[in-house]
Amino acid sequence: MKISGFLEPHQVAFLNSSCKECAIDHLVEVITGKLENISPQEVRDAIFKREEIMSTGIGNGLAIPHVRLDGIDKPVIAIGISRDGIHDYESLDDEPVRFIVLIAVPQGAHETYIRLLSIAADVLKQDDLRQRILESKDEEEVYKIFAVHGDA
Repeated sequence: MKISGFLEPHQVAFLNSSCKECAIDHLVEVITGKLENISPQEVRDAIFKREEIMSTGIGNGLAIPHVRLDGIDKPVIAIGISRDGIHDYESLDDEPVRFIVLIAVPQGAHETYIRLLSIAADVLKQDDLRQRILESKDEEEVYKIFAVHGDA
């Protein structure tokens, strides 16, 4: 599986907000054009319902909010980068979140969800790639990093 099959440059966003809710809202907006049979509000509500159970801030500056819902036709992801960090994300290590990978997949697509999560985490666990992403000048550059290193 290649991450570039689910990610396009316009699905990458530099986040100006330091607020968890604002960041997730922005990423839901980013994928809106990819959602055909479900409203962005339904996706947003499901993500925040999941966040109430346990924060998806997994540590080391990474958060992976995710949903599996009827009405989503095909998997879609968005990547958010916060150079300043999001301090209210309630990450497991209490550190600010700098990278958010939002994953939305159809209800029965558990294997695809796990694979996308794994690919994104593999890219973002590499300190040199994390630094390159934070220093990227635009979304296209971030996309290329994920396409090269997430398609291996």
